[in-house]
Amino acid sequence: MRSHLANPDITDSELQSKTIDFLRFPLIVGVVLIHSQLSGTSIQGQQMMADGDFPLYSEVSYLCSNIIARIAVPLFFFFSGFLFFYRTNGFTKRIYGQKLKKRTRTLLVPYLFWNMLVALLLLLGQTFMPGLGSGANKALADFAPAEWLRIFWNVREAGGEYYPINYPFWFIRDLMVVMLFSPLVYVVVRRFGYYAVALLGVLWWFGWWVPVTGFSAAACFFFTAGAFFSIRDHNFVRTMRPLLPVVAVLYPAMAVGELCLRECAGRITDVLHNANIMVGVILLISLSARLLEQKKGHTVPFLSASSFFIFAYHAIPLGLAIKCMMLWLHPQSDILLLGLYFFCPAVVIALGLTLYCLLQKYLPKFTAVITGGR
Repeated sequence: MRSHLANPDITDSELQSKTIDFLRFPLIVGVVLIHSQLSGTSIQGQQMMADGDFPLYSEVSYLCSNIIARIAVPLFFFFSGFLFFYRTNGFTKRIYGQKLKKRTRTLLVPYLFWNMLVALLLLLGQTFMPGLGSGANKALADFAPAEWLRIFWNVREAGGEYYPINYPFWFIRDLMVVMLFSPLVYVVVRRFGYYAVALLGVLWWFGWWVPVTGFSAAACFFFTAGAFFSIRDHNFVRTMRPLLPVVAVLYPAMAVGELCLRECAGRITDVLHNANIMVGVILLISLSARLLEQKKGHTVPFLSASSFFIFAYHAIPLGLAIKCMMLWLHPQSDILLLGLYFFCPAVVIALGLTLYCLLQKYLPKFTAVITGGR
């Protein structure tokens, strides 16, 4: 089907693929920003951010990291569900096996590699630079054999949640878990359609979920929502595009509302936060599609291809950069804090792009393995 907006030369099907590619890198930048907040930085148990009132830094960093950037991971789950079932005619045991075999290469192998690499780097850091550690975690050198196995699943604890040693990889962990249940996703979506997606959406929205590590409500809901569009052969761009005028007005108002209410305790803030994510997902998809149609935006293949590498590598360099800059500058003003908040992730992303370019040039086969062939 041809699009009837600005660019009649692109079909809605092509626009779906272009929208996914267009959003990959900006969403990864969002993931890096989530991990860029300075307020939780500590060395040997001592908080590095000085006590004081920094309203500008507080407002901007919360808006960027805790509201806007939080759209990124759910949207990645959505795209993963869509692509997992894309152009799949039926779902036999053979097809299921083929898909899991492919994901072994694209997800499991990089997952094992990057967690082992981060464990090695942390072990070296704890041995030779112990003064930069937070002091909150047990030294890897003291791990028992059984604890070493946990580095791939739940070695880290933060806010009651458990993470792999390379903590951003909780996304890959939860994605692989939900993919194991993909036959159930397929059957449920085929039989119940909208109702299955809506039920999972309500459970996620209100936080009615069994807290099982690796089996998250966000992964199940957004993966299933993306799967719905593939399994039922619906075009998510065509579905969401007409909503752009509404969500373009609604999302900023809701984001400001969440920012103003962030100090309020209770379920209402969580519900509003999840509502913002839902509206934000629709806004990013519909806005990106509009920009691509009107030729006001285009995909940069190198940035899209580098996204997984930036995601996989950024945790250790970003944490190190923030700690070093905090130790060096001892920021005591809103302007300096905001400068560091944006400078550190920018430097880490730029370094990651450089490393990825060099690896692609000199070690292409190795790079393909550690990035899942992306």
